Amino acid sequence: MKVTACEIFNQVDSKCYTLYTEWFNSHFKVILLEPTMSPLYGEMCVKDVNYFSDELSKSTDEYLKETEKILCQKDKDIKFFIQDKTLVWKNNVWTMGQIELCPIYDISVISERFQQLSKLHQSVQDKLNTLEKENENLIHLNKELSLKIEKMIEMKTSMEQELYSKFVTILNSKKRKIKELEDAMKEKRSKESIFDAQTDESEESEREDPPITIKIGKRKSQSNSSVDKQKTKKLDCIVNSETACNTSNSDNFEENKKHTMREKGSVYEKQSSDSKDRTLRTSLNFNEEEPEEELFSQ
Repeated sequence: MKVTACEIFNQVDSKCYTLYTEWFNSHFKVILLEPTMSPLYGEMCVKDVNYFSDELSKSTDEYLKETEKILCQKDKDIKFFIQDKTLVWKNNVWTMGQIELCPIYDISVISERFQQLSKLHQSVQDKLNTLEKENENLIHLNKELSLKIEKMIEMKTSMEQELYSKFVTILNSKKRKIKELEDAMKEKRSKESIFDAQTDESEESEREDPPITIKIGKRKSQSNSSVDKQKTKKLDCIVNSETACNTSNSDNFEENKKHTMREKGSVYEKQSSDSKDRTLRTSLNFNEEEPEEELFSQ
């Protein structure tokens, strides 16, 4: 069994009544209390419950749940009418339920209901006390969390400021380093451009000079070859004359042969030294030996 109690407003005489309700599985009982009249007792039996559930096209359980909300004042659209010992509740023009009431003259019934009401009140009070304690604990916890959050916010702001200052320092150092590297690259590029210009000029001068050097080399080679040919002819004449004079003396043939070989080596050494000196002189004084018209004629 379940017990509920609430206040309802009578639309007939504009008075407030205390509605006490006992809930069972398939029906319920009510008691109306008002200071100026005797208590009224009524019951909606299973037959009445089935009748109203059929009229509203609902099942028995659905009808009992909705009626419980209505009699606990959870539905504010419902209006109550107490007249001629009858309790009726309506939603606009639709009658949601009706109970016939009768006065209670037995004091034991009233005392029993009063006892149940006392128990209900005590249980409600206990729940209220529990909720108040929980509310106090939650309020205290909320204050502690608020203080912790404030401290964490202060720590966060201080850390952010410190990190920002360090970041600014690092950023400025990076900017200075980048600027130094850029300046160094610019200096390097400027030096390379100067060297490239010098090498370009030298390359152009080399491109203009090769015909002169080629011609000089050819003329020196021709002159050297002619001188070498004349000296070799003279050397051959000397050798032939010496060999002809010494043919009669067979005993000194070997000595003459060795003597001629030594002279030939000295001649060749002298020839090579003379050729080297001549090439050096021709390379230094080629402008004096040959006129400019012959150098550039070809």
